[in-house]
Amino acid sequence: MGDANLEELYTEFEELKAESKEKQLRAKEIKDEIMNQMEEDGVDEVIIEGLDGLVELSITYPEREVLNKKALAQALDMKQKELSKPQVIIQLTNEGRLTEEMIEQFTEIEERKQFSAKEYTESEEE
Repeated sequence: MGDANLEELYTEFEELKAESKEKQLRAKEIKDEIMNQMEEDGVDEVIIEGLDGLVELSITYPEREVLNKKALAQALDMKQKELSKPQVIIQLTNEGRLTEEMIEQFTEIEERKQFSAKEYTESEEE
């Protein structure tokens, strides 16, 4: 049927992919544990001993503007996935159905919790 060598390589490929996904999932779980511990301790940043020196762990809450496409689609009485098509946006704008005011109305500020870990150097301390 098939090439035994290809089958063997493919099997190893799938096993490594599965292992990689498991490791990524575990890393995310550990990151969440670190963030939870920092929150319990009431700190947004902390300096700890890392593998090769000091590491600064920090939690930030950056804000960004996001268009609420679901609410906008409902207001326009259409499916949300239609709003992902540039030609639909152009058509709605040309017809006057989609206005700058509507875009502003359905734009929301989204705050995301973000974790970072970076090498700490003494010069960063002020």
